[in-house]
Amino acid sequence: MEKRKSTSGDMWSCQASCFKNMQKYCLLFLLFLNYNLSAQQTVGTFINEPEAFQGYTLFQPNSSFTTYLIDNCGRKVHEWTGGGRPGVGIYLLPNGNLLRPIRIQSGIFNAGGVGGRVEIVDWDGALIWQSSFATSTMHQHHDVEPLPNGNILVLAWDFKTDEEAIEAGRDPATLIGGLWSEKVLE
Repeated sequence: MEKRKSTSGDMWSCQASCFKNMQKYCLLFLLFLNYNLSAQQTVGTFINEPEAFQGYTLFQPNSSFTTYLIDNCGRKVHEWTGGGRPGVGIYLLPNGNLLRPIRIQSGIFNAGGVGGRVEIVDWDGALIWQSSFATSTMHQHHDVEPLPNGNILVLAWDFKTDEEAIEAGRDPATLIGGLWSEKVLE
């Protein structure tokens, strides 16, 4: 039987083959690890530092019809679907109902933070109450505030004609077809 001498080419071929196998196993391990870690998080990106407030986060992505309640590990606790795109501020009320402004399209107003309708839905997503705050002279925007007595404060743009603005003390030189001021409705 003839003994075969090892050449440096054979040695490099063996090392390259071992290295490729090791790369495959490392890649499989990383994929497995990533899957296990991401399987625990259900919604969004998160960083859970020890200083983080212990509780839940309520949010509705700007282009979504779904509102999410998540814990500090990013796990979905609950979701509400429907209503429309968000009008920015949302609240989980003490009784578990959701208070949220909804963006409605208006020929008058189309600006950042625009809402227009405010609604309350129960835990199961059933509509309990809604009211529209969008007319040719008024439009809800950005936020609402639930009050302890059950009423709701609504922040709205309020249109004033040039005459109304001047009567209230506005410099006529600064007016161009009216003025949108603010008002709070209860």
